[in-house]
Order: sequence, then C-alpha cells, then structure tokens
Amino acid sequence: MSIKINFDSKDIEKMIRNQANKALEKGVDGTCPNCGKPLTIKTGKTYCSHCKTTMNFTSNI
Repeated sequence: MSIKINFDSKDIEKMIRNQANKALEKGVDGTCPNCGKPLTIKTGKTYCSHCKTTMNFTSNI
C-alpha cells in the first residue's frame, strides 16, 4: 500500500513563523541579566521593574 501526500514546505514554515511571532508578541518568561529577577520579555524595549535595567529584544523568525 502506498500513500502519497502533497504538501508545500513553505506553507508549513509560514505557519510556524506566524505562531512563533504570536508567542513573542505575548512575551517570553525570562530573567533580568542585571539583577536576576524574573520578568516577561517582549519584542522591543523591556524594562526590569526591580532594577530599572532597559533591554532591547529583537527577533528574526
């Protein structure tokens, strides 16, 4: 028995990129590199509420 499946790998890649970008818009849990306190990192500028360190996060997905 043989099954043939046609799919476009570009469509799958596009779906993965879209989901990853949506996750980054919500933010990613991380820690401040200066004081080590937990924070949510979002694309663009993120400020630590504990030590006021400014971080600029960019993504290339």
